[in-house]
Amino acid sequence: MSPRADLVTALLGVWFGVGLMIDAWAHTTRTELETFFTPWHAVFYSGFAVVSGWILWQVWRNVRAGRQGLAAVPTGYLAGLVAVPAFAAFGFADMMWHTILGIETSLDILFSPSHLGLIVTMLLIITTPLRSAWNAPTSAPGRRSAGCCPR
Repeated sequence: MSPRADLVTALLGVWFGVGLMIDAWAHTTRTELETFFTPWHAVFYSGFAVVSGWILWQVWRNVRAGRQGLAAVPTGYLAGLVAVPAFAAFGFADMMWHTILGIETSLDILFSPSHLGLIVTMLLIITTPLRSAWNAPTSAPGRRSAGCCPR
């Protein structure tokens, strides 16, 4: 992956993260919430959709270039790619949880099983560009590329 593509991934991850903060704020301050379908969830899940779409697009570009199987997954992107469908499944579980059991309005938001799954998979997705940069031969901390930087 190019640093530019990783930057796009990181910026889309910021959208996703800001959506989480807005949604957490709504859960703790809007005690009258009665539905899963809120503007705050829209920001959160749209952030997920765009960063996931971008990750999938990067893999698809490699498939079109002739790479197959895991070779099509950019270095550092595998955990994020695996987390995408897992996050979607936890998102569906979250919708069911809220529909059946109601909306949490306190620190209980940290303990619902669907929220725990969303947090873990979200972390895997938004740290994707960090793993990619860490594994890049010229930008990993402690590494030098050939011909760069005289000693």
